[in-house]
Amino acid sequence: MSESKFKVLSKEKLLSYRESHYLTVGRLLEFIKENNIPEDAIVVAQRVEDIYYETHSWGVYQKEGEHTHWMRNMNEKIDSGVFDDKEKFPMITEEMKKKFTEDDINEAMDQYHPVWSPVLHRDDKDDILFLDLHY
Repeated sequence: MSESKFKVLSKEKLLSYRESHYLTVGRLLEFIKENNIPEDAIVVAQRVEDIYYETHSWGVYQKEGEHTHWMRNMNEKIDSGVFDDKEKFPMITEEMKKKFTEDDINEAMDQYHPVWSPVLHRDDKDDILFLDLHY
């Protein structure tokens, strides 16, 4: 298996972030209540540059998501011969029936990083809840 270009957080390491200032559900609910954020406010997360992960050792928690499930499903269909029926799939080539490797699937995993804190922007507080990944 190829090595990820990002540091991968185990579940144990991810959960240890609760001991720092990182956001928990309790802290988030408290923030929402204290700042009267409405229930229909859209939630947005701060986008950070890849340099945080590639150079500054931020870690990611990986989860299989829609894309990796699709890749595994395609592999199963290839293994079962579904695409061998030329009448149903006349355009399928041998190249298109090349299976995804575990490395391919690992690279396609969803990646998550813990939220540092909610942020109050008073001009948008009635319809947007902001979550920052760093302080």
